[in-house]
Amino acid sequence: MNRFGFLLLVLFLAGCGQNTLEGKNPGECSDGADNDADGSYDCQDPDCQNAPDCLADDDDTEEDDDDSSVGDDDTVDDDDDDTPDDDDDSSDQDDDDSAGDDDNTDDDDSAGDDDSAGDDDSAGDDDSAGDDDTSGDDDDDDDSVSLPPGCVLCTGDRVVSSGADLVALADCGRISGDLVVENLGAGVTDLSSLSCLVHLDGDLFISNTTALTSLTGLQNLAHIGRGLEIRDNAALVNIDGLSNLDVLGVSLHIYGNALLAHVDGLSGLTVVTTDVVLHHNSALSSMAGLSNITNIGADMRVYDNDALPNMDGFSSLNAVGSDLYVGWNASMTDINGLAQLTTIGLDLGIVRNPLLTDIDGVSSLTWVGGDLHVRDNASLLDINGLGSVVTIGSDLLVADNDVLTDLSGLASLQTVGDDLDITGNDSLCQSYASTSVSSVQVVGQVNIYGNTGGCS
Repeated sequence: MNRFGFLLLVLFLAGCGQNTLEGKNPGECSDGADNDADGSYDCQDPDCQNAPDCLADDDDTEEDDDDSSVGDDDTVDDDDDDTPDDDDDSSDQDDDDSAGDDDNTDDDDSAGDDDSAGDDDSAGDDDSAGDDDTSGDDDDDDDSVSLPPGCVLCTGDRVVSSGADLVALADCGRISGDLVVENLGAGVTDLSSLSCLVHLDGDLFISNTTALTSLTGLQNLAHIGRGLEIRDNAALVNIDGLSNLDVLGVSLHIYGNALLAHVDGLSGLTVVTTDVVLHHNSALSSMAGLSNITNIGADMRVYDNDALPNMDGFSSLNAVGSDLYVGWNASMTDINGLAQLTTIGLDLGIVRNPLLTDIDGVSSLTWVGGDLHVRDNASLLDINGLGSVVTIGSDLLVADNDVLTDLSGLASLQTVGDDLDITGNDSLCQSYASTSVSSVQVVGQVNIYGNTGGCS
């Protein structure tokens, strides 16, 4: 035999002695053996992927609503679109949603979307039918904004520090970022060049101006997507230019405006999702412009407004999500404007209001989630306004109120979640103070001392 013939014989014998593929011979994909000695058995071996023994049953559980073809690899409760029993919708017409989607027929949303039929939103959006919002947007309105004729979308943040900067924004009907108006000098007294603006996606900051007397020019602005901050504007006397504003996405801060007498321009607001803060506005005498606000999501702080006589501007307010602080208001004589307030999520502080004689304005309040502090109110005679409060979540402090003689406002109080302190009230009888709270369940310490008033 020549050399070539010998090689052919060797190769033939080698091929006869070794199976190079699992499943080459019938039954090898179900015989429990590793026929090709590669460490994988039967259907686990990639060579058996399409073998009949490995396609005979899909891996779904019984009564799965998938299609009936072999080889279906769906999991239990998968809602494919092949049969009338598909739980995407009641029709046997195929839609293109992914598993778990509860949309209607022909909805083109992604998995997990709970939109209505015809909604073209992306996965995770819970908007209503026809809403064209982007993924993750949970608004129920259309993201498109109708702009006045000749007005355009201006993208990104915009900063105005001069009259020329104002003019450059004259055709902006919508700004997709923040609008910062700051450090305007003597030549700019209003914002009339911004009359095109109807929609601001971000924050509006107006600060450190020297000659700005009004916000005329913003009268068409209806929507601020985030916060509004008006601070340290030396000549600003009113904010009536915001009279069309009815949507404020986050917070309201007004402070350091020495000549600002009222906030009437904000009468369109009904809800502020986080903070409302007004302080160091020395001429502020009315907050009536806030009288339509019913809910403040986080803190409400009104302090250091020397001319402010009352809290009447909050006559519709029924809930504050976090802290309510009223303090250091030199002219405040009552807080009756808070009469509708029933809930304070965390702390209530009524501090250093020297002319305040009572706190009857919080008489609808039934519980305080955190601390309750009534302190350093030099003219306060009683705390009867607390007569409906049953629970205080943390500390109760009644301290350093010089003429306070009456604690009957604590008669309904049952529980104090931490310490109870009644101290340093010069006109309050010590023994009367102790008996007034003797039935209250106090989790922390009870401290009653320094109340030096006479006892009848």
